[in-house]
Amino acid sequence: MPSETIFVESCHDKTSIETRITFNGNVNGATATAPAVILAHPYGPLGGNMRNNVIIALHNYFASKGYVTVCINFRGCGHSKGRTSWTGMPERGDYEAVIQYLKTSSPCKLSHLIIGGYSFGSMIAASLRPSSEDFDIPYSYLLISYPVSVQWALTTVRNSFFTQQINGLLRPAATTTGFEGSNHKVLVLYGDHDQFTGVRSYQNWLKNAGQHVESVIIPEADHFWFEHENNLVRKVNDWIVRAF
Repeated sequence: MPSETIFVESCHDKTSIETRITFNGNVNGATATAPAVILAHPYGPLGGNMRNNVIIALHNYFASKGYVTVCINFRGCGHSKGRTSWTGMPERGDYEAVIQYLKTSSPCKLSHLIIGGYSFGSMIAASLRPSSEDFDIPYSYLLISYPVSVQWALTTVRNSFFTQQINGLLRPAATTTGFEGSNHKVLVLYGDHDQFTGVRSYQNWLKNAGQHVESVIIPEADHFWFEHENNLVRKVNDWIVRAF
């Protein structure tokens, strides 16, 4: 599949961020359209990068379906410059830069965007809300093994910000308190052997989620998904078929 590696400047501080874009579609004609997905990896200091087993499996799946498929290496990972932050806020700027790049330089007109991530990457993805001025197409979220119980360790003094963002994404579009939540489709996937967040913690976290949120628990899978990548991809495909 044709892939291109480019470097974008982070919206946080212009750090150079390595980005891989794959598109196997037919771009002949001005009206050619395709959906897009961005995939973000786990925590860099623990070995996370775009060559992660989950990211590779999802990359291959979405590329085979004709998506404009984008993988990002956060700062300090792969050939990206800089170093991993203590708060997650610079990484938000890294991810935002990729969204901005798609807005202006996608290989075709986009019909939909899936904002995706795995572990640390899912936390960053869930915190982003492209405005209609920034990105005027529908978008959804794919969140795999969200680090519910260890988010505080990944974000330190900005933990409350990321908690507010994910809670706003998961709650119904309108609540009894008047807070405007999300109506974007969200898929949350996790394994029942996750080493960092137990099943009960996930269930308590999701119990007040809106109808726009679909959660799937995969038996025997842990946080790292080794030997469960195919099952993960099947569940993502089921969601794609139903939701889009």
